[in-house]
Amino acid sequence: MLLAAGAAALGTPGGLSITHGTARHGNGGQVPLSLLSDGLHPDERGHHRIVLKMIKDLRIFDASSRVCSLHIP
Repeated sequence: MLLAAGAAALGTPGGLSITHGTARHGNGGQVPLSLLSDGLHPDERGHHRIVLKMIKDLRIFDASSRVCSLHIP
């Protein structure tokens, strides 16, 4: 199930687009390269955005938690 959620988060066919779909809004339909380590795979910012999206979708977001309040420079 976790693998399926990860695949959906990365916008694979048949899954929901979390990171790429969310990141593309307001960026001309493209994922910002600042979220990708090699132009294809998410880096630490991209992974953090995936996690935040999943946490919010599961309605377990807590702004005071270390994960939800993490800032990646």
